[in-house]
Amino acid sequence: MTYTNAYELLWNYFQIHSQQRMSIFNFYIVITIAMFSSFGFFLSEHVYIFGCLISILIIAVNFSFFKLDERTSFMLKEVEEKLREWELNNIDEAYRIFNDEEINFKACRSRSTYYIDFEKNYTYGEIFRFTFRVFTYLSIGCFVFSLLASMSLIDILK
Repeated sequence: MTYTNAYELLWNYFQIHSQQRMSIFNFYIVITIAMFSSFGFFLSEHVYIFGCLISILIIAVNFSFFKLDERTSFMLKEVEEKLREWELNNIDEAYRIFNDEEINFKACRSRSTYYIDFEKNYTYGEIFRFTFRVFTYLSIGCFVFSLLASMSLIDILK
């Protein structure tokens, strides 16, 4: 295999899986928001048991999409490592994108001293995991609320 063919193979693999990761995450957002909307509908209709079921379904969907993202992330990291290796062996130092990006990103992150910093650069994975956590916590809260409402322990929606 020639150097050009190896690079094209690696680049195409990277491109396919990075697009796949974004498509999966976009689909996840749409599905989750639709399920939260259905939760709101059941809540407004005082059908709290379906609110509980939707909340459990949202948690299951969160877990499934989290695992899909984890797998896609692993595949991207693998190909990124191969692209870095290919760059080291075949490209002048001034044109190494993948190697420089990793070094520059780590340097940029090291400047931040806060745990949560709005100026800090976050990876896609960190942002995705944050979103998964937020939706999971919201759905747990929805489940608890629906459960308490179904047992008539709270009734704030009259």
